[in-house]
Amino acid sequence: MIRRILHVASREYIAYVRTKSFVISVLALPITLLLAVALPMLLDSMGGKPARAFTVVDETGLYGKALIRDLRAADSDGDGILGIGLRDYIYESSPLEMTAERMDALRASVQRGRLFGLFVISAGDSSSLCTLDYYTSDPAGEELPALVRGLLNNAVAMEHLLPRVGDEELLRRSLRGASVRTHAITEAGEEEATAAHIARSYAPMAFVYLLWISVIIMASHLMTSTIEEKTSRIIEVLLSSVSPFEFMMGKLVGLAAAGLTMISAWVLAAVLCLSVFSNPTVSQIGSGLASAFAGATILWFFAFFLLGFLFFASIYVGIGSVCNTIREAQNLTQPLMFILMIPIFLMFYVTQNPDHIVAIIASFVPPFIPFIIMNRIPANPPAPTWQVVLAAVILALSTYASIRASAKVFRIGILMYGKAPTLPEMLRWARRSD
Repeated sequence: MIRRILHVASREYIAYVRTKSFVISVLALPITLLLAVALPMLLDSMGGKPARAFTVVDETGLYGKALIRDLRAADSDGDGILGIGLRDYIYESSPLEMTAERMDALRASVQRGRLFGLFVISAGDSSSLCTLDYYTSDPAGEELPALVRGLLNNAVAMEHLLPRVGDEELLRRSLRGASVRTHAITEAGEEEATAAHIARSYAPMAFVYLLWISVIIMASHLMTSTIEEKTSRIIEVLLSSVSPFEFMMGKLVGLAAAGLTMISAWVLAAVLCLSVFSNPTVSQIGSGLASAFAGATILWFFAFFLLGFLFFASIYVGIGSVCNTIREAQNLTQPLMFILMIPIFLMFYVTQNPDHIVAIIASFVPPFIPFIIMNRIPANPPAPTWQVVLAAVILALSTYASIRASAKVFRIGILMYGKAPTLPEMLRWARRSD
C-alpha cells in the first residue's frame, strides 16, 4: 500500500511542479516582496518627485518667525526641500501684511492646487495659547501637519517660558524631554535593542502567511484537480490500479511535498534578497527572522505546517470528490474559507498578546492550532512546552480523523455523478463505520 501511495504522490508532485502555475506561485511572492522594497527605493533615488508647496500665516505675530526658522533648520540638505516620509515639501513665504483679500487668495491657491497646504496660527482660547488651522486638498497626508504642530509647540513654549527660565539651551533640552534607549534582555545577556529584535517579534506572522497561502494555493489546486479527474472519467481508470484511500493519500502527500518545495523556494529567495540588500538595517532584520526560527522552533515549524496542511487539504479533497463543477465546490468551501480568515484577523493581536486567554484556548482548537500556536512559540512570553506538545497531539489526532472522514466521503463521492450532496449528507458519510 505504501508503495502505491508513494507512486501516486510522485505522480502528483511531478505533475504539479512542472506546471506554469507552480512556477508563478514560487516566483510571485519573492518578486512582490522585492518590488515592495526595491521599487520605492529606486523611484525615490531617481528624483523627479514634485515638491508640494506650503506656507504659514501667523496672525498672532508671536510664533511665526521661530516656527519658520525651525522649519528651515529641519532641511538637513540645505536645498529648501523637506523630505518627510515618501513626500517632499517646500516652504513658501507668505506676505508680511496679511489682509482678508490675501487670505482668501491663499485659500484659493490651495483649492486650485498651487499650494498643497496653508497653516494659519491664530489666538487660542482658555484651553490653549494658540490655534493651528490647516487647509489642504489632501487631508490624508499627516506627516507635514504633525511636523508643523510639533515645531509650533516648541515655539510657543520658547516664547512664554524663556523669559522665566532665562537659559535657552536648558529650555530646549527640557522640551526635547528624555531620550529613550531600549535594552533587550536575552539569554545571551543584555544588548541594545535593534531592528533584529523587532523583526523577531513579528516573525511568527510570516508562518501564518506561509501556511495560509499554501493552503489556499495548494489545497485549492488539489480540489480542482480532483474535480477535473472525476469529470473527465480519468479517475475510473486510476482506481482500477489503486484503492480510493491510496489514491487520496497519494494526492495529499504529493501536494504536501510540493507545498514544502514552494516554502523552501520562498525562504531561499528571502535569504538571497537579504543578501543583495546588505545594509545594517536589512542585516539586522534577517538576523531577527533567523533567530525566531532557530533551534527546535524550525522543527515545530515543519511539524505544524505539515499537519495543518494535511488537515485542510484532506477536507478540500473530500469536497472535490463529491463535486462535478468548480461552482459546486466553491459553495461547499465557503464555510471553510470563513474559518481560514479568522487566524488572519487574529494574527497581529496574538503576536502582541500571546498569553491572552483567547489565544491559549484557540491553541487547542483544531482549525486554528497551526496558526495560533506557531504565533505563540517564538513570542514573548513564549508558549509553554506542555501547551506546544498538547497542541501538536490534538492537531495530529484531528488530522488523522480528518483524513479518515475525508477518505469515507472520497470513496463514496468520487464515482458519484449528478447533483452534489449537501454538507449534512457528507457529514453522515464521514460518520459511517467502515
